[in-house]
Amino acid sequence: MDNQNVNNKNIINNSNHYNNNIYMNTGAETTGAVADGKTHYLSNNHLSPDYNGTGGQAHTRRRSSAYLGSAQLDSCRRLSAVSGHSIAMAMDIKRKSHMEGEGHREGDSIDVPEHEQMSFTMKCVYTSIMMLIHHNFGLSVSGFAPSYVDWTVMLRTNMTYIGLIPIFQAIGGICGSVCGTLYKWLPRQLVLLFVVILMAMATVFMPYSTEIWHLYICIFFYGCGVGAWNNSNNVWLIEMWQKRSPTMLLLSQGIYGVGTILGPMVVKPYLSGISQSDKMNDNMNDTMAALLASQVSDKLKTPFLITGCIEVIGPIIMLALFFIKPYKFTSLTKREDEMAVTEADKTRLEEERRVIPKKTLIVCTAIFFATGFMTENMYVDFAPSYFQFVPNLQLSAQTAADIASTMAIALAGGRFLCILLAMKLRPQYMIFIHVCIIWVGVLVQYFGQDILGVLWFSAALICYGYSCIYVTLYAFVNQYFEMTDAVGTIFIMCYNSLYLFLPYIIGDNIEQTPDIFNYLMFACVSISIVDFAFILFKIRNIPKHLIRL
Repeated sequence: MDNQNVNNKNIINNSNHYNNNIYMNTGAETTGAVADGKTHYLSNNHLSPDYNGTGGQAHTRRRSSAYLGSAQLDSCRRLSAVSGHSIAMAMDIKRKSHMEGEGHREGDSIDVPEHEQMSFTMKCVYTSIMMLIHHNFGLSVSGFAPSYVDWTVMLRTNMTYIGLIPIFQAIGGICGSVCGTLYKWLPRQLVLLFVVILMAMATVFMPYSTEIWHLYICIFFYGCGVGAWNNSNNVWLIEMWQKRSPTMLLLSQGIYGVGTILGPMVVKPYLSGISQSDKMNDNMNDTMAALLASQVSDKLKTPFLITGCIEVIGPIIMLALFFIKPYKFTSLTKREDEMAVTEADKTRLEEERRVIPKKTLIVCTAIFFATGFMTENMYVDFAPSYFQFVPNLQLSAQTAADIASTMAIALAGGRFLCILLAMKLRPQYMIFIHVCIIWVGVLVQYFGQDILGVLWFSAALICYGYSCIYVTLYAFVNQYFEMTDAVGTIFIMCYNSLYLFLPYIIGDNIEQTPDIFNYLMFACVSISIVDFAFILFKIRNIPKHLIRL
C-alpha cells in the first residue's frame, strides 16, 4: 500500500497543470481500499499538512468520507492526469460533487434546482398576474355572443354575416399562435403584454364599428391575442411549476371559467332587447334604422369599455414586474445536456431520445387538438342554437340561454373539481376518462333530445367532460418531452384549423337538419378517443425513470 501511495504522489508531482488539491482513490479497483475508507489527501508536492501522524489520519478519513461518492475516478480518468489533464479532472469531480450534493445519482434524470429558476414567491406573483389576465380574458370573450343580435342592428346586417365571426377569430388565433416562435429574440413577457393590450383595444373598438368588415378586423386582432395568450400561458405555467403544473393549469382554467360566467352579466344591462321580428321589420325606413343602430352602438360602448379597461390591468402590472424582476427560464433539455457529465447520464439522455416517440406524440396530439377541442368550441358556440331547433321541443331563446348558463357552470365547476382529481390521477387517465364522458354525453343528448330534462343533463355532462382536457393535455405531453412554445404553436394552429370550416357545415344546415350537430360531435369525439388510445399504446413501454412528472 505504501508503494502505491508513493506512485500516486509521483504522478501528481509530474503534472504541470495540477494547481488545485484533489482527492484521488488509491488503488480502489485493485485493492478494494475504498471499501475500507482508506483514501488519502494529496497536494502538489507533498502530503497535506493535516497528515501529521498525530490524529491526521483520522482527520483525513473524516475529510475523505465527504468526497467518497464524488472521488471515485476510473482508470481512464487517472491516466488523463498523467497526460496533463488534471485540471479538467478536478473540474469534473467538482461538477459531480455538486450533482450528488443536489441529490442526483448517475443515470438519474437531471432537474434544474428550483432556486436557480425562480423563487417560490416570484412564482406566486407571476402566476397571480397570469390568473388575473386569464380571468379578464374570459370576462371579455363571453360578452360577445350575447351581443350578436344587437350587432346585427348596429351594423344593419343579418345573422349570416355575424355567424362568420368565429372564422375571423380562428384565423387570428392561427396567426397569433406564431408568436411562440418570436421568443428566441424577444422576451415572452413583453410580447404577451403587447398582445393582451391588443385584445383590450379590439374589445373597446368593437361597438364603434360602422361596417361589418370593421367588426371582422376587431375580431381578427382579438383572435391574434387569444392565439398567442392561450399557447404561452399554458407553457409558462408548466415551466414554472413542472410537477405541480397540472394543478396550476386547471386552476387557471377554473378562474377563466369564473370570468365567462361574469361576462354576460356585465353586458346584459346594456343590451337593447330587440327581438328578431323587430329587427326584421320591413316598415323601418333608413333614417329610423340608422337612429336605432346609433342607439344600440352607444349602449354597447359602456360594457365593452369596462371589460377592455379591466383587460389592461394585468399587462400594466406585468410591465412593471418586467423592470423589477424579469422572468428568466433555462430550458430543462438544454440544462440536462450541459449537466450530463457521466457516461450514465449521457446514456440516459440517449435512451430518452431513442425510446420516447416525440414526433408521433406531437402529430397525434395535434390531431386531438384539431378534432377534440374543435368540438368544444362548436358545442359552446352552436349548442344554444341547436336547442332552439330540436324538432319536438323548439325551445325558446330564454330557455336555451338558461341551458347555456348551466354549461358555463359545468365547465367552471368541473375545472375546480379536476384540481382535486389531478392530485390523485395521472394526466393520461384524466384525459381518457373525460373524453369517454363526452362521448356518452353526446349519445344521451341524441337519444334523449325530446325530453327537456335529459337535454339539460346531457349539456352539463358534455361540458364537464370538456372542463379539464385542454390544459391536462399540455401536462401530459410535458411528461415525455419539454413542452415549448414552438410545440404549443403547432397545437394551437391545429386547434383553430378545422373550426374555420364549421360555420359552412353547421350554420346553413342546423335549422333544417338539427341532428347534423350531433353527428359531427359524435364523429369528432370518436376520432379523438381512437387517436388518444393510439397515443397510450405508443407510450406503454416507456420506462418510468424517463417520465418527467
